[in-house]
Amino acid sequence: RDKQRIQVNLERCTFCLESKRFGRKDAIISTSQHAYLCVDGMNQCILPGQVLIAPLEHLPATTELDDAVWTEIRNYQKCLVRFFEAEDPPRAVIFAETAVHRVSRDQALLGAGPHAAIIAYPVEMGLLAEARAFWKKALDEVESEFEVQHKKVIETDAKGGVRSKIP
Repeated sequence: RDKQRIQVNLERCTFCLESKRFGRKDAIISTSQHAYLCVDGMNQCILPGQVLIAPLEHLPATTELDDAVWTEIRNYQKCLVRFFEAEDPPRAVIFAETAVHRVSRDQALLGAGPHAAIIAYPVEMGLLAEARAFWKKALDEVESEFEVQHKKVIETDAKGGVRSKIP
């Protein structure tokens, strides 16, 4: 029964490569042993060049990933930073992960809950400080409403990402 439940949950996931609902096969840029990089869906894009990085395994957040998977995701992030910096004009990247819907460990093992994904938002280099400030201001404005249902927004840095802030 549990295997059947896992299969149903994974078939519904839009980020699992094996899922019937994965509609990005033509948008995959790169696949590694534990993660993939692909162009974000057109209905999800807010910036040209927006891409996402996701683990191959169905896990609810990057804090749940083992070190090998996290290393591959960080490598994709570093490559994206170098790629966008090399453009003319150069662009910077803001990485964001949303992990607001969490399930218990047992449910996650059964394939329940969301699939972790990190969205990469490329912005003009000259607009990076302004984009960060705008992002922070927008989150601060909805923070009280947001915190009613979710935990606090956690700011991270380039060095360690979210895993350096959440054990």
